[in-house]
Amino acid sequence: MEMQINKENFYDSITKLRSKNKTEKEYSEGFLYLHENIILRTINGERFDISVLDLSKFTADDLQEYIQYYDNQIGPKLNMLGRLNSLIKNSIGIFSGGRTY
Repeated sequence: MEMQINKENFYDSITKLRSKNKTEKEYSEGFLYLHENIILRTINGERFDISVLDLSKFTADDLQEYIQYYDNQIGPKLNMLGRLNSLIKNSIGIFSGGRTY
């Protein structure tokens, strides 16, 4: 199965969950808290440490919803990017010796 990543769609789908005009289901405040303090911090190059999470801001249901979102939306895309990166690294030998194609 082929997966395509469109830069704008991939980034927007992760960073703009609170968008007023989004058509996806509404997420709970606890889910959004987790998303903003884990994924968005990481995307923005900020250090993530579990100690920064305020456990009173989310429930076990929010955490389960977050895990499901990650497994269904983010995880597969990151896995595909990892495979692409490996393919590029393994193909570098083709271009040795200054050859161009």
